[in-house]
Amino acid sequence: MDAVALLQYRLSSSPDTPTIHQKEMPHHTSGLSIFLLRGLAREVRHWGVFVEKLNQARSNINVIPLEMPGAGVLRDQKSPLRAGDYIPIIRQQYLCHVKAGQPAIIIGLSFGGMLAAQWVATHPEDFMGIVLINSSSHLSFPTKRLTPGGTLTFLRILFSRDSLSRERILAGTICNLADVEKTALFWKKIEDSAPMSPTNKIRQLYAAATFALPQLSRIPALVLCSKNDKLVSHSCSLDIAQAWKSDIRIHPTAGHDLTTDDSGWCIENLFPWIDDIYADKGPSSPHRDLLS
Repeated sequence: MDAVALLQYRLSSSPDTPTIHQKEMPHHTSGLSIFLLRGLAREVRHWGVFVEKLNQARSNINVIPLEMPGAGVLRDQKSPLRAGDYIPIIRQQYLCHVKAGQPAIIIGLSFGGMLAAQWVATHPEDFMGIVLINSSSHLSFPTKRLTPGGTLTFLRILFSRDSLSRERILAGTICNLADVEKTALFWKKIEDSAPMSPTNKIRQLYAAATFALPQLSRIPALVLCSKNDKLVSHSCSLDIAQAWKSDIRIHPTAGHDLTTDDSGWCIENLFPWIDDIYADKGPSSPHRDLLS
């Protein structure tokens, strides 16, 4: 079984999720693919119910989480030290799912947002839009990119001996609204079934710490962030939105893991923005001919 097939199996074997009634979707947005990139030391299963909720929010879309080298089914690979070196590996998965000219957007959370930004700078033809969630870059002070509380969290995790304790500490820091114990137990099962090596975690952390935000290519961008993020200051998202002159939406109470805390809010803010792209109300796009 290849990496892509393994990813599909992982997602199909995730815990049961609640039934969600589909909403009608404008016909011209049918066939859209939404690719997802998770954060530091996370894999595709950490998206939890967000994948199914996003898939069922509109008809005729395809939501595809992508695995990073060093995590999940790719955990035996070495995580690169530079953001740009992740892209060829991740893009191989993308190319298995899309045809030339097919409309797609990329959503990246935290470190995944950094990789998404690097991706669209390198291959702007791949996407008609990009969404960054609680990400950061060289534009912000180090103490904003990782708050003092976030540093303490990493130190506590470092000295925790069992996976459940580590996941409880992490969930208690990055989730403000979700059930911490339930989330930690779910994440523990993932960690126990596919543990990520400490070396790869450090390598990803280095890649994130040294990431420099590239200039935005000619595609629309949306920034989502949490005002009460205890790991990364939401000012980092403000800095990105200002640099890219992009739209930004701020959640008043959620934590760093915004899609776990309030997936509904994310979806409610995502699809009107996508509809605007299809209506050609946003910045000029290399996919303009596909949207008319």
